[in-house]
Amino acid sequence: MPIASRAEGFSLGSSQRALDLYLKLSLLRRANPDRPYACLMTGTPFTNTLAEAFVWQTMLAPEQLARTGLGHFDAWAAQFVRYKVLIETSPDGSGFRSRRRPGTIQNVPELRTMLSEFMSMVRAENVGLPRPEARNHTHVTEPTAAQREFMAELVERVDALRLRLPSANVDNMLLICGDGRKVALDPNLVGIAEAAPKLEGVAALVADIYHNTRGLVYDGSEMPGAFQLVMCDLGTPKKGDAQSYGRIRAGLIARGVPAEHVRFVHEATTPKAREALFAACRDGRVAVLLGSTAKVGIGTNLQNRLHSLHHADPTWTAAAWLQRNGRGQRHGNQHDVVGIHSHVAQGTFDAFMFGTVERKARGFSQLYRMDGQAREIEDIGDETLTFGELKAAAAGNDLLLRQHELETRVRQLRLAHITVQQNVRTLQHQAALADKTAEAAAARVQRLQDFAEHQETMGNVDLARVAADACVVRDPNRYHSGYRAAWNSDNYRVSIRTVDTDPGQRLELTFDHRTLWAEPLPGKVRRRGPEAVKAWSEAMVAAWGAGVDREIVQTRGRVDEQRRRAHDARAAADATDVSEPAELIAARTELAEVNKAIGEALRDEDPPAAA
Repeated sequence: MPIASRAEGFSLGSSQRALDLYLKLSLLRRANPDRPYACLMTGTPFTNTLAEAFVWQTMLAPEQLARTGLGHFDAWAAQFVRYKVLIETSPDGSGFRSRRRPGTIQNVPELRTMLSEFMSMVRAENVGLPRPEARNHTHVTEPTAAQREFMAELVERVDALRLRLPSANVDNMLLICGDGRKVALDPNLVGIAEAAPKLEGVAALVADIYHNTRGLVYDGSEMPGAFQLVMCDLGTPKKGDAQSYGRIRAGLIARGVPAEHVRFVHEATTPKAREALFAACRDGRVAVLLGSTAKVGIGTNLQNRLHSLHHADPTWTAAAWLQRNGRGQRHGNQHDVVGIHSHVAQGTFDAFMFGTVERKARGFSQLYRMDGQAREIEDIGDETLTFGELKAAAAGNDLLLRQHELETRVRQLRLAHITVQQNVRTLQHQAALADKTAEAAAARVQRLQDFAEHQETMGNVDLARVAADACVVRDPNRYHSGYRAAWNSDNYRVSIRTVDTDPGQRLELTFDHRTLWAEPLPGKVRRRGPEAVKAWSEAMVAAWGAGVDREIVQTRGRVDEQRRRAHDARAAADATDVSEPAELIAARTELAEVNKAIGEALRDEDPPAAA
C-alpha cells in the first residue's frame, strides 16, 4: 500500500493487492466496530522490509497508531528504528561504499506490546515438531575473464548514470542489477557464449551427491535414492531463450545422472501435473528437481527424502531464502541433517545480492527474537550470519572476508565473556541472599528458644475476649488491631490477638513485641460465633506450642543449609576469572586494523562528491 516517507533504507513500494486488502479491512472494521472482523494467517509476516510492521499496524490497528501519534511512517521510524553507517560491497563488486541503513530496533517492549494487540508470532522451534538440522555449505567459483570484463562494463554503466551521460537515457539501475545477477549465474544470459563456472559447479556437486546417495532407503518406498532440489530464479526454461536449467541438466547427464531422473518444475503446467511431479519426487522416481522460488519454493511438500538443497542464485528477500530452505528443513523429512549448498561466483554481483538479503534478514531476526525485556536488539540470528558469510565469499575481497570472520568471532567471544560475568554476579547475589536468609532463620531460632524457656511457666490464657472481639462487625474502611490476651512478666510479654487482613482476619502470637506465629481465621469458624472462635483459637495455639521444639530443629537445619549455599556460591564466584580474555582482546585489535584498512579503501574508491 502507498506510504509516503523520507526515511532511508526502506523499500516502500506499493501493490494493488495490498491496497485492496487495506480497503476491505477498513470496510469490515467500520461495519463491525465492536467485534473481530478478520483473521489473517501467514508463515512470513515480514518479507522485504521492516516497514511491513507499520503496514500491518495500519491495516489492523490504525486507531492504535492514531492514539500514539505514529500515524505517519516517519514518526514510526523515528520511534522504533536507529540508523548506523554500514560498509557494503558496491553493486558492481568493484569496491566498497558507505550507506546509512536501519541498524537497530529500539523501544522493543513498546513495539512488541503494540504488535501483540493483534498479532501472535510462533517460531518453528517453538512448535515442538521434529525437524532436520540445516548444515550450511558455501561453494565459491572463480569467474571467467569474460565475466570480469562484463562486471567492469557495469562499473562504466553505473558511472554513466551518475554523470547523466547520454547512454543513461536507455539504461537504469534496474537493468544493471538484472545484468549483474545474470552474469554471476550464467554468462550466456547476457550474450557471452562460454561455459558457466557456477553452473558447472552446481552440476558437479549434485551429481556427486546423487552417486553417493543412490543406496539410501526410505520408509514407505521400495525405491532407493535421495532427492535433491536445485533452486534457481534466473535462466528458467523458456522457448527461444538461453536456458541455465538446460545447461545444469546437460552437466548432470554428462556426469552419469539418468535424464529421466532430472526434471524441471516448469514441465508441470496444471495443478494435477504438479502434484504428480511432486509425488514422483517423494517416492524416488525423480532424483533432482530444478525449480524457481515462485513455483517450488513456497508451500510444497517434497521433504521426506530431501538430502540436499542447492541455491544456484540468491533471492531478493530473506523470507524467500528461508522459504527455499524450508523445503528441506521441514517436519516429515527422514534425514536428521539437510545440506544447504549456496553457490557463489566470486567478485560478481552475488556480493551485493547477499549483502541486501543480509541487511533485511538482520531486521527480521531481531524482531522475531524479541523477549519483551530488552530495550533494543542488535544481535543477528543464524540465518543472517549465513548471509554474511556468503556476502564476504562472493565479494572476492580478503579484507571483507576477514572482517566478517572477526566480527563473528568478536561477537561470540564477547557474548561468552558477558555470560561469565553474569554468572559471577548471579553467584554473588545467591551468596548474599543465602546469608540474609540464614541470618533471618538464626534470629528466629533465638526467638523460638527464648519463647520455649518461658513456655512452661505461662499457664493458660483466656481467649474469650479475643474470640468475642473477632466476631464484632466493624467498619471495613477502618483498621482494627484487635483485643490482646496477654501473659506479662518483668522480662517478656506474650500476647494473642486477631488482626484484620484483606481478606478476613488472622490469629497472631507475639513474643517480645514481634510476631512469632500467625494463622488465618477461617470465615466459617467466625460465622459460628465467639465460642467456636475460642475453641478453634485454643486448639491452634496449643498445636503450635507443642511443635516449637521441632521447629527449632528444622530452622537450625535451614540455617546450616543456607550458610553452606552461601559458602559454595562465594567460592565459585571467587574462583572464576572475569577479566577480559586475551583472545577477545586480540580479535578486537585485529578487527580494528581491518576496519581501518577498509576505511582507507573506501576513501580511495568512494571519494566525497564535489561541492
